[in-house]
Amino acid sequence: MDVDDIASLSTLEAVHGPLPKSITARTGSGGVHYYFRCPQGVTIKNSQSKVAPKIDVRGEGGYVIAPPSLHRSGQRYAWIVSPAEATMADAPAWLLALVTQEVTPPKQVQTIQRAKTVRERVGLYLEKTPPAVSGERAHDHTFAVFCRLLECFLELQDTSEEDFIELVDAWNGRCDPAWTDKELKHKLASARARVGTHGDALHPVDDDAVFPTLHEDAYCGLAGNIVKAIEPETEADPAGVLLTLLTAFGNAVGNVPCFHVGTGTHGGNLFTCLVGDTASGKGQSWEIVRSLMRQADPEWSSTCIAHRLSSGEGLVERIKDETDDVFAVVPTKRLLCLESEFARPITAMRRDGNTLSPILRSAWGGQTLEVMTRGKSKLRASNAHVSVMAHITPSELQKLVGGTVEATNGFANRFLWCRVRSTKSLPHGGNSAVLAAFSTHLQNALIHAKAVRSLNRSPEAERLWETVYDSLKTSTCQATERGRPQVIR
Repeated sequence: MDVDDIASLSTLEAVHGPLPKSITARTGSGGVHYYFRCPQGVTIKNSQSKVAPKIDVRGEGGYVIAPPSLHRSGQRYAWIVSPAEATMADAPAWLLALVTQEVTPPKQVQTIQRAKTVRERVGLYLEKTPPAVSGERAHDHTFAVFCRLLECFLELQDTSEEDFIELVDAWNGRCDPAWTDKELKHKLASARARVGTHGDALHPVDDDAVFPTLHEDAYCGLAGNIVKAIEPETEADPAGVLLTLLTAFGNAVGNVPCFHVGTGTHGGNLFTCLVGDTASGKGQSWEIVRSLMRQADPEWSSTCIAHRLSSGEGLVERIKDETDDVFAVVPTKRLLCLESEFARPITAMRRDGNTLSPILRSAWGGQTLEVMTRGKSKLRASNAHVSVMAHITPSELQKLVGGTVEATNGFANRFLWCRVRSTKSLPHGGNSAVLAAFSTHLQNALIHAKAVRSLNRSPEAERLWETVYDSLKTSTCQATERGRPQVIR
């Protein structure tokens, strides 16, 4: 039995009596696993919230993660009552009755009483709204609550931050822990950017164009936790921070962990370009990630980052093999090409005889990089693991790539193009010390990732992949038509 809400379990025990002592474990996300012996001849199926809210059951065909496994949050599963301290108890009769009976969950209905003022209506709404609880997607829940308030009560869209915080004060008091005023203001700003004005989720929020927003589900695992922690403390776009972190991490891991597709493989080397106006926080995204990676992998940070791409020969020279023996097994050569002014190398590609574009395209595919010259020298880089982290303004991108050969020859669609903007104003900067808590977790993640050789999808992921595969084969834009390998990476 997987319990994510102790209060829900307490309600059950108040009615049926306490659970017997049995093997018990603390999960990596803060929940509790209770192990019970199933009677012979009884089949327990997997179910979610059938016993009670936020209490799941794993039985026939199901599995759980056992201590001392490492959770994606960086926390380890740990025994509360280990197998050495107790035997596995028989499942209590009342629990068996709940998990074996067919139950139709009651439909959740929320009633808003008639009220005269907006304040009263908001208060009645929030009385029925569950609070945000740490460890239970509190950030996402609060963001969703604020979005719903702005959609349901149009008057709130023009209210001041202070008045809005006052309106949600009672609800915030029930949150565990309660949010600070600074955090509430930030969540309100994010909700207003998502909802727009007059409850229109597609209302323009950036000049005359709809500004894209990365879905909250993208901020999962360790990378998502890092972005959520630093997000209130930086002006950088969280989507930009996330993709910058994934690009740097993927390069630091190297090309040994890979995903097999037919006879080919895909590694973790990403080509990412943040597209934003000047002062949009593109540089801050890199500074955040550089600070983290210096602590997690000092060697990579000092030796595997290069600047100012100019030619294919220069790139191959940087990571060339130290031997001419084509049968020699050379070590992986990791290289992250950091281009804060991506317009410069794009312009360099246009020169006659420049080989940068084809070399980069080969590097994305993990191919051996070679430049054949008429002289005696020959440049060759095998077993290379090259990633690119670039920055450019929208006007430069449109001018230099729009309608050019780079948009159609496979160069552009090897990149993940991420539209970013500054999310807030912090005249005195933010508290970057919040990153210190993640240094060890990121270091451990790198160690574990480097030990992996081949990646496979779970059965659930395979079924999901089959549902989106065809839609990823097509694109309305040639610069984004490499959807399937990008998703795999």
